[in-house]
Amino acid sequence: MRPEDTSPEAWRVLVDIYRRMSPDEKLQRAFDLSEFVRSASEAGIRSQYPDASDREVFLVRYSAEMNQTAALHILIQALEGAGVRYLIGGSVASSSRGLPGDTRYGF
Repeated sequence: MRPEDTSPEAWRVLVDIYRRMSPDEKLQRAFDLSEFVRSASEAGIRSQYPDASDREVFLVRYSAEMNQTAALHILIQALEGAGVRYLIGGSVASSSRGLPGDTRYGF
């Protein structure tokens, strides 16, 4: 789905670019975006804790991710224990797997 702040023409250009990319190029793009998000997250932590060491920044960042992973694990256990079929998608799936992806547009 096209974001509201993106014109239809710009969206078509972006979709065409992704469709022309090789699988390796798409994977590299995902890694680049992942690195950008990591850097932005660390910059936010550093702005809140300017005197934090690299180790402290690492611990703050990954403690939040581990909390999400632990909560997801508990939810999965509860669903499976109740015999409920489930599908985890969207940002939860991409966050827990670390590789963003979207197949709706044939990227």
